[in-house]
Amino acid sequence: MGFRIRFFVLCLLLALGACQQSDQDAGPVDAQPNDVTQLRMRHFPAERVARGARLFKQHCAQCHGPEAQGHPSWQTPSMKYAAAPPLNGTGNDWKRSRVELIFTILNGASRDGVAVMPPWKNRLSRRDTEDLMIWFQALWPAEVYKKWLEDNPDNLMASSDKAKKPKTGKTMEKNSQ
Repeated sequence: MGFRIRFFVLCLLLALGACQQSDQDAGPVDAQPNDVTQLRMRHFPAERVARGARLFKQHCAQCHGPEAQGHPSWQTPSMKYAAAPPLNGTGNDWKRSRVELIFTILNGASRDGVAVMPPWKNRLSRRDTEDLMIWFQALWPAEVYKKWLEDNPDNLMASSDKAKKPKTGKTMEKNSQ
């Protein structure tokens, strides 16, 4: 399904979900949540998801793909170039903390001392960066997002005015980490 159609469907589902009662029966315990339920669980405001989608299309889709699917050879990059990884939950993005993801977006990434992702700190605000993350995290399957929160309990919308260098020492040096 094309990016525009998926974006329209996501916005439509968000609008319909906003009209539903919050005390509705959630259904069977083993039922898979739909897109609206996932966004509610993640506390993603619809307007920020939509804004993040616009920012992603404008700044990120050229390398990461229109649906954040990444470059097909992202796991086996040659030494001549680095392929952009997926951000839709099928790659390693979910293994990074919120601080690490924001730091990488704002400061870029390098491999063996060579820049493979430009820094966006002079073009994107902190709010822009968070909205981008909200959009691509809205694409993550529910189990991936849940695992991300379990592994990093501080991930829930931690906020500060400046992106801090990750404390863990992890970097985005290699896409395949």
